[in-house]
Amino acid sequence: MPTKKEMKKLRRDELLEMLIDQTKQKDALQQKLDEAEEKLKSREIALQEAGTLADAALRLSDIFEAADSAASQYLENVRTLTERKKTAIQQMEEETRQSVERRLAEAKQSVERQLSDTAEKCRAMEEETEKKCAAMKHQAQKEADAYWAEVSRKLEQYLEDHEELAEWLLRRQLNKAREEKA
Repeated sequence: MPTKKEMKKLRRDELLEMLIDQTKQKDALQQKLDEAEEKLKSREIALQEAGTLADAALRLSDIFEAADSAASQYLENVRTLTERKKTAIQQMEEETRQSVERRLAEAKQSVERQLSDTAEKCRAMEEETEKKCAAMKHQAQKEADAYWAEVSRKLEQYLEDHEELAEWLLRRQLNKAREEKA
């Protein structure tokens, strides 16, 4: 008979096999008991062996008590085994429930970490993009200012080279201003 610790380690199918084996043993013992009772009924008790009728009754009583004790012990073993199996099954169910709860909590934490990491990466990417945009804007402004300065310099050079045109433009602006006043 396995110990309580060994019983807890057994799987359900192993426990059921043990229960079936115990039931078979009980049936075999019951059959032997029935056969013994049949033999006792069919057999005549020899007075020479028995000595007296009281001795015969005492012998029969001992046999029946032994058979009854064996049957009682077997039934108690079956009850004990059944209780152990029930306890082992309940323990396995509880362990399974706890394992599932633990795994769900771990999965939830993992998802939360991943979401947090993703949010942090997105924020970093946004900052980097904003910096790149600001640098590009600054560079574009710098290039535009340089281009405008070059265009202005060329216009001034052109106007210096063509002073008549400058005077003409100046007169034209003055005429426009006079026309607008009038």
